[in-house]
Amino acid sequence: MLCMPSFPHTIATRCSVAGVSLSSTPSRIFKPAAQRKSLPTAQINVANDFYNDPDNLAAAAGLWLPTHVLLKFSDFVYRVLIRGVAMRSQLHYLEDKTCVLCNTGDLETYTHLQIDCPFTQDVWNLFTAALSAFGFSYPTSLQACLFDTPRLQRRWQCLCFDQVWPMVRACIWFTLWKARNDVIFRQNRTPAPVALKAAFAVKIHLQHLVLQDPEDHMLLRFLLSLEQNVWARAHLVPRCVV
Repeated sequence: MLCMPSFPHTIATRCSVAGVSLSSTPSRIFKPAAQRKSLPTAQINVANDFYNDPDNLAAAAGLWLPTHVLLKFSDFVYRVLIRGVAMRSQLHYLEDKTCVLCNTGDLETYTHLQIDCPFTQDVWNLFTAALSAFGFSYPTSLQACLFDTPRLQRRWQCLCFDQVWPMVRACIWFTLWKARNDVIFRQNRTPAPVALKAAFAVKIHLQHLVLQDPEDHMLLRFLLSLEQNVWARAHLVPRCVV
């Protein structure tokens, strides 16, 4: 039986990994920019002073331990934020720094692997189709992926998706990274089975979310609406809802 702890949003003592000093309570004020190191910004294409805004820094802090997301999935998202993923374009000892998931010859960068890679887009297309009735579209920048929640058609859908999106993002990104490693170290992969593995991880997270609060009628309404899609019914919606 899978047991998932409900992680708090506070990450103060852990942010030293990124060289950032954060308060353990929301009510306290962040140190001035001159007194702290800044999180890296180049890999997600934001301005150098992006984290001078306390709201942006607080949003970055919230990516450390999002509620209801297993650590191995959420940790990968956080490592993208702090430039802690060993992308091929950053490995000086490699001659070939191109993406191994596609044949475009593009460098394997954060933006390419998570956004622009045709393989990545094929995986996301299955989820986009499953969520098409809600008006979902995959963000086109890392900044939007990390700091925004995709807007859906109705307000209740948006409110519900605020807690679902971190699960979907983390599960798909982590599974894509595993698929990338499989191509390098084990065997070739195609988008369809990778999408199914990511969908199973999302399904487990959604099941836990339902079991945590069976009276969350907005979440149940969202999942019942999602069930109308054949692929989502087969691979995303937990059995406790179907």
